[in-house]
This record gives sequence, structure tokens and C-alpha cells, in this order.
Amino acid sequence: MEETEKDWHSTRVNKLIEQFLSLHESKSEGKIIITDEFLQTLDVVSNALRATGIEFPEFDGHMTLKERDAVRERFDDPEDKVRVMLVIIQCFGLGLTLVQATNMFILTPR
Repeated sequence: MEETEKDWHSTRVNKLIEQFLSLHESKSEGKIIITDEFLQTLDVVSNALRATGIEFPEFDGHMTLKERDAVRERFDDPEDKVRVMLVIIQCFGLGLTLVQATNMFILTPR
């Protein structure tokens, strides 16, 4: 499905994408995590990222353990081109540890 700006346009998401693109285009070695407690918010962010052409994995509680491990291993792989991952905040309670990330955007702080 072709995403349009109306599928993700909001002030918060616009600012996130602006800051994210600045980091992403800087070609730094670190990776970026975008997290929120609401899956719907991450759906809006994923639409915005797709509209910019950026590849990213998603990590949420609906995944099997095998799927979670595959996403985590891909994100932790320094050779993989993926530099951003969307994570539902509750997954950090599932033992998610990410050592490759140097930047994190928390969209709805608790």
C-alpha cells in the first residue's frame, strides 16, 4: 500500500522524522530505537518511515520468541544496514537488551 503524508501527518511525528533524518543522514555508526507504549503510535511512525524509504524492523509483544530473536540479532549485527528499530516499550520488560543503539526516541514518556 502506498503511504501518503495524510496517513502519518502530525506535529509530533513530523518533528520525530526531522530529527531522525538528521541523525540517519549523519552516517554515524550508532543505531536508533524509536519506542512508545502504544502500538497505534508506532503504526503512524512506521507509515512515516516507509514514506521516507527507510528500512526498519519492528519488535512487539505479538511476535513469537523466534521472530523476536531474529529481529534483535539483525539489529545487533554491525554489518546490517538497518539503523533503526521500532519497539513497543513493554518489550523491554521481556528481556530486550540492545547494545548497538546509541540514540533513542521515546514518544510517550511514562
